[in-house]
Amino acid sequence: MAAAERGHVTRPLDLIADAVRGTGDHVAVTGATGWLGSVALDLLYRAFGDDAPGHVTAYASRRREVVVADGRKLDALPLSELGSQDPAPTTLLHFAFLTRDKVAALGIDAYTSQNVAITTTVLDAIARHRPRRVVLPSSGAVTASAGRLTSDLRADPYGALKHLDELAFRTATRDVGGVCVIPRVFSVAGSRMTKPELYALGSMVQMAAAGGPIEVRAQGGPCTGRTAGPTRSSHWPCGRRTRVATSCSTRVGPSSRWASSPRWSLMRTAWTLTSSVAPGTRPSPPSATSATAG
Repeated sequence: MAAAERGHVTRPLDLIADAVRGTGDHVAVTGATGWLGSVALDLLYRAFGDDAPGHVTAYASRRREVVVADGRKLDALPLSELGSQDPAPTTLLHFAFLTRDKVAALGIDAYTSQNVAITTTVLDAIARHRPRRVVLPSSGAVTASAGRLTSDLRADPYGALKHLDELAFRTATRDVGGVCVIPRVFSVAGSRMTKPELYALGSMVQMAAAGGPIEVRAQGGPCTGRTAGPTRSSHWPCGRRTRVATSCSTRVGPSSRWASSPRWSLMRTAWTLTSSVAPGTRPSPPSATSATAG
């Protein structure tokens, strides 16, 4: 990590390239056709360069072709084949998980069953391959609104299953002598983002790109929060984050303190980083003067 020690590593790509250079690592990426999995493949293929096909193996729910950011193509294998990978992965990046919106479409029982099947398949592969490193992105939904860990499967199957995954993968990796890293994702945005309307920051970027106003909605009781200047205030919903909107909302316009705050800068940065729109068709980045006053 010489580059990192000199303080010259600032981009995720540089960090990854520095970490894998000359290691001979084999990286398995599950959920390779999803948002985080796709970005991981882009970064790994750039980090390994021409040697990437010999160091990176992608997995999805079924075999399909994947195109990484630089135009190279690879076959994502069915997840069921992870346990027989040869050579065995030394690093496992596990992104495969049915997202929260699938609960309504499948029902709790089917949703739970399919996610547990994914989990057990990958846990079996860890026991067989004994990877040195496992990365398991989790979710802020693991923590309930009262601050406790989510455990009610019927009330919140997504959060409860993410909680169980954290426990299971931490234990399974420790049992084989490896290190398990579990970052909890709250709200992010960036290239290859799918279904931005399901994420707080993604949905706000969409509203800002469309010219505003930005409506913040959530489920739960309201509390007072300032939205449009030193004297005006509005009710902000203060329950846990959810896609289900209530009558509580706030509209943010150019006269708002929020529009000149670091959060607005974050919105502009996120929009700049988002490259899922074809070149030449992306609207102008959001600006504090382009939104309609609430």
